Amino acid sequence: MEYEGIAVGTEIPRLVERVTIVQTVMYCGITWDFARQHYDTEMARSLGFPGPVVDPQMYGAFLARMLMDWMTIKAMLKRLTVRYAAPAYLGDVLTYTGIVVKKYEDRGQRYIDCNLVVENQNGEQIVKGSAVTLWW
Repeated sequence: MEYEGIAVGTEIPRLVERVTIVQTVMYCGITWDFARQHYDTEMARSLGFPGPVVDPQMYGAFLARMLMDWMTIKAMLKRLTVRYAAPAYLGDVLTYTGIVVKKYEDRGQRYIDCNLVVENQNGEQIVKGSAVTLWW
């Protein structure tokens, strides 16, 4: 994608991921966060969850992946902000989407701002966020 071809309202190609135990344990290993509620059903239930709950940081990782796939080598992710609205659970199918809301230049640098959303398989928004990307 080239900067010149992007307009306000451009939709970022969505990313759809089913949360798996393998993916979750790999993420725990990468981040050194082995909180058992992310992979242990009994522990999650003892905390009031119906099953293992997705580590909220994973949402940011997948949003960054979606953005990087879209930007290819023409840009970099400058800032990513996420707000968690509801938990997701092992086995959920999460859809990551984004839309361009602002395109501008500042001090010779070219930027694109995006609004981001993560929804579960029931269409519930579980994460809202934003990103600032720097293009060359």
